[in-house]
Amino acid sequence: APNNATVNVNNVTCYNGTNGSASVIPSGGTPPYNYFWVPTGHNTNIISGLEAGTYHLEIEDANGCIQVVPVTIDQPNPINIQSVIYDANCGNSDGSISLVLNDGASPYSVSWGGPGGFSSAGLAINGINAGNYNAYIQDVNGCVDTSAISVNEINNADVLLNITHTSCYNSCDGEVIASLTNGSGNYNYNWSNGGSNSTNAGLCSGLYSVVISDITSGCISSSYFVINSPD
Repeated sequence: APNNATVNVNNVTCYNGTNGSASVIPSGGTPPYNYFWVPTGHNTNIISGLEAGTYHLEIEDANGCIQVVPVTIDQPNPINIQSVIYDANCGNSDGSISLVLNDGASPYSVSWGGPGGFSSAGLAINGINAGNYNAYIQDVNGCVDTSAISVNEINNADVLLNITHTSCYNSCDGEVIASLTNGSGNYNYNWSNGGSNSTNAGLCSGLYSVVISDITSGCISSSYFVINSPD
């Protein structure tokens, strides 16, 4: 039976890759040899296109004697992506994202995409608006990973509502006056019943909402409220 084998292995380049390969050169026993790889079913002593894992090559010589050779294909760890996020203040481009990358094979290259056609490069992006950003990361071996990161908008103005409920059952004389804290004073109002001013009168009992846009800063605030009527 074959009693010795020289094994040469090329490990997978990237995590979850399929470019591993191996060659096995048998000796001993009586040539010629037949080969059978488990679990792939290949029948040569050279094999490629392998994922990480353990494979076994059955080598049978001319006398029907068999040697089984284990072959292990390894892979690198995935790129470990950590992000430090600073949210953007409402109406300002003062958000930022910084990446901390480990594993994989440094050095890394990073490119970014974001809202409104935003693009950049490098481990950190600063002075950005709120929105969804995508980082495309490539290590020195050409291994690629992506990370989707959201920058939130914070410190929106609060909606203050002065509500007057209906005076009688089934009457429609309710009223609400809306204002904002920490806003510019220059607003657009969009009420669920179609109103467009800070005061919305002639309301029947029910559930309403208002969306207020600060024209100066671009900040948007909203609130729900209920108009009640007496029994």
